[in-house]
Formats: sequence, structure tokens, C-alpha cells
Amino acid sequence: MAQARTRAAIPWWVLAVGLLGSSVMWLILNSKLWFYFDTWDFILNRGPVPSQNLGLWAPHNEHWSTLPILLFRLLFSIFGLKHHLPYDVPLIVMHLVICLAIVWFLRRAGVSPWTVVGVTLIIAFLGNGAENLEWEFQTGFVGSTMFGFLALVVLSAGRIGRVRVAAAWALLVAGLMCSGVGVTMVGCAALVVLLRRGLVRAIIVTSVPAAVYVTWYLLVGRQGVTTHVQPRDIGLLPRYVWTGLTTAWERSTGIPGSGALIVLVLLGTMLIVGLRHPAAVALTVGAAAQLTIAGLVRVQYGVEQSESSRYAYLICVFMSLALGIAVDALVRRLGRPRWFTGALAGAVCLAVIANGVALAFSYMLTTRPLVYKERDTVLGAMTISRSGQKLLSNVPDAGFPFITVSALLTISDKLPAGQASPQGYVDVAGDLLVGVGGVADYLPLVPAATVTGLTASGPASGGCQPYVPNGDEEKITLSAGPQGGRVLVSMSGSTFKTRLVYGSAFGDFRDRTVPSSQPFSVGTSSQSGTLDIYPAAKSTVTVCTG
Repeated sequence: MAQARTRAAIPWWVLAVGLLGSSVMWLILNSKLWFYFDTWDFILNRGPVPSQNLGLWAPHNEHWSTLPILLFRLLFSIFGLKHHLPYDVPLIVMHLVICLAIVWFLRRAGVSPWTVVGVTLIIAFLGNGAENLEWEFQTGFVGSTMFGFLALVVLSAGRIGRVRVAAAWALLVAGLMCSGVGVTMVGCAALVVLLRRGLVRAIIVTSVPAAVYVTWYLLVGRQGVTTHVQPRDIGLLPRYVWTGLTTAWERSTGIPGSGALIVLVLLGTMLIVGLRHPAAVALTVGAAAQLTIAGLVRVQYGVEQSESSRYAYLICVFMSLALGIAVDALVRRLGRPRWFTGALAGAVCLAVIANGVALAFSYMLTTRPLVYKERDTVLGAMTISRSGQKLLSNVPDAGFPFITVSALLTISDKLPAGQASPQGYVDVAGDLLVGVGGVADYLPLVPAATVTGLTASGPASGGCQPYVPNGDEEKITLSAGPQGGRVLVSMSGSTFKTRLVYGSAFGDFRDRTVPSSQPFSVGTSSQSGTLDIYPAAKSTVTVCTG
């Protein structure tokens, strides 16, 4: 008897160790990253900087994000931005809760323990969904999924009485307050109750969450809708959905061409046994519904946008119940010898998990340079703002206009210590210490500038020299000195580039646009760098110095 109990406990010990291992893996990967992109909207525009506070209720893009905003406010008040990992812990905890909910559903469906373990660990190590697990901002998507799964547990566990309905209301509203994925989860809850208890009870369960969401949307939510599906895009929606479903599974398994087969098998399984498994049916439908909702605002960017890692996570998690039921049915049908069937299923599972681990590390390695460029932006902006050099811009990176020097100074005591890399510093300086037009007019004219790729086309007059291109790369170089400096330029083209240089560190090129054939100032307040100005190819140029 004791031996039998020990043998029965082995799968659950394997599951526990696997879930712990996946959590450690995600935390290690996240420790290599930092805050980036949309995270800064929550940090700078949702409370810590009073002058930029959009409040708790305004949408982020199309998403109601009140709960993630509150979470970030709490974490910011405790940790500031000195440590990144605390912002990732809630994300990993949410993912673990989802995995445990999957275990509960599969066991309730009668799936064998080892199949439950295999499917759950595939989701636990879902590297194809790494964007949702290696980016702290995705507490929105993952939070909606977690609250939705918990609501489905409540609605599937027994008689749907008043207490369960009230609990489901609270969980579904919480999911709605995390992201638009909450809308899909409300639909899944409605379908589960419809299959279990009929239409009237389904309407009751969804009434309060629907009323709350519609109220929020009418009052503030519609302000976030900036894109609308065009009639020409409607025809792309089926392809968008199918591409998202099949690509998610193909990349997750690492087996070329497997996506379509897996999706068809899972859909077929739900058609055959689905009425006995309402949650599995609802979530499988929810995977397609989520892609359809996303496609209504994203398909205009191309069908391939449905292949995004954030959607792959949702698809695989939503369809995991169908996967467990289908795999269990297949293993039972294959029958004896049981050791061979088990070994084959285990080998496939381990291969898929290994692929997930590889994808998780790959995502981190790909994302890390982008993340640390943003760290350099923040640290470089702080260094430059305290250096005494005149700022010619408030935005240290034109690609992220909501990160401003004034906002960073407001929270400077919460920022980490340290210096930007030399490359990061010169890139930031290229935005903050270089100006075109009015912002540079107050700088003194430099005594001289070095001109290459251009040949003087006439005599100088009043400090101004006309040039014509001579076939080489056109460039005007000026050294500003302690007070900064500028040149006055006019050119036949309306576009040009600037680049700041510090010794051997060359900054990023910055695209500039000005009225053609009209004089304008180009200068830098950098005390030690040189500024390169690249006119458009074959432009005639006049350069004026002091």
C-alpha cells in the first residue's frame, strides 16, 4: 500500500520540481533584462510624475490597465527603479497560478497524471511565449488570463450558486481591469456556464462584468481606440487567426509543419468530446476569439503580426486543456506495451520543453541589447542633465518620446546609480545636445567648420561660403568648444542627418527635415564632442561661420 502511494506521488513530485525549475529559469532570464518600451508609460505617465499623470482609468492603447498600474505604483514606491527583478516576480507568480489551474482542469477531466505533468510543464517552459514572461509590462495580459482561469475554476467546480456567481463577477472584473484579454475571458466564462447550466445563468454570470466594462468604455475607454479595421482588412481576418493559431504551436513544438495538424486535432477532439469538457471547449474557442479581437485593430499591420510571442502564449495556454485531453486519448488508444507508449510520449514532451527553454534564452539574448540601450538612455540623460551642458531637447531618445529629461529628474532619487556606456552616452547626447533651428540660434557661430565632399563654388561673402558636391560623401564637421557652437546652413535639399562624435564613439544618425533653400542653424552644446552634418546627396550647400 505504501509503495503504491509512493508510486502515485511520483508524477506530482516531478511536476513540483518542474514548476520550481521553470520559475527559477524565468527569474534568471528576467534578471538579465531591464525596463523598456511601454513599461515607461506606467512609470512616467501613471502617477510618479504628477505633471504627466494620466490617472488610473485612462486606457493604455485599447486596454483597461488599472490593476497593472496600481501594481507598478506599489512596486515603484517600495523599490523605485533600482532593482528590476521585483517587477517580474508578480508575472512569474501569475504564470504559476495559471499552470496550477491547468492541472486542476485536466485532473477534473480525467486526464492521467503523467499527461497532466507533461502538458503543464510544456506551458511552464513556454519559450515561444517569452514576451509575456520576460517583459514586466505583460502583467496585463498574464493577469487577465490568470483571473479568467480562476473564474472558470469557480464556475466549473460545482453548483453555480450565488456565492460562485459573485466570486466569478469579482474575478472577471479584475481580469477586465488588467487588459483587453479580459473581454475574451468573459466570453469563455459565458460559454462554460451556457454549456453547463443554460442561457439564463450564462447571462447572469456575465451581466455585471459586461456592465462594468461597457461603463468604463463609454466614459474613458474609447479614448484609447486609435485604429479601426478597414473594410478591405475584414477579408484578412480568417488568415490572421489561422496563421496565429498554427504558428504558435509550430514554433512551440519546434517541429516544422506541425502547427496545422495540431490545431486540427485539437479542434476535432473538442468536437468529439467537448460537451463533457466545457472549459476546454470555451478556452479553445477563446483562442480563436482572442486573435479575432486582436486582428480587428492589428491586421492592418500585416497577417504576420498574429505570430507575435505575446499571442502565442495566450493561444497555447488557452488550448492546453484541449491538448491534454487529446494527448491522453491518443496515449490510451495506442495501448500496450505501456512502457513504449510512455517512453515515446515522454521523449516528445522533453523535446518540446527543451525547445521552449532554447526559445526563452533566445528571446532574452535578442531583447537584451534593446533593453540596455534604453538603460543607457536613462543613465546618459541623467549624466548629461547634471553636467552643466545646455540641453537642446527634452527627449533623450526620439524613438521613445514619453521618456523626457524633466520626468526623469522628477524621479531621479528612484533611478539606479551608474553610468551609461560610452556608446550609450554619445547616442543620448546626439539628441539632447544637438539642435536645429530656433533651439540652436542662441549658440555662437564657430570660427570655422571642416567641409568634405563639397567644393567651393564661389568666393566667400560675410562669412558664408557656397559649395557644390564633388562626388564624395558630403559632410560638414564643427567642434563646438566649451560654450557650444553652430553653423548657419542653407541647402537645396530638405532632409539631412546629424551625428555626434566623441573620440572613437560615433553616435547614431539623426534624420532632420528643414525648408529647402532657407538658412537655418545647426549646432551642439556639447563641450567636448564634434558634430557631423550630412546634407542630402547632391545638395548644393552654403555654410556660414563666425
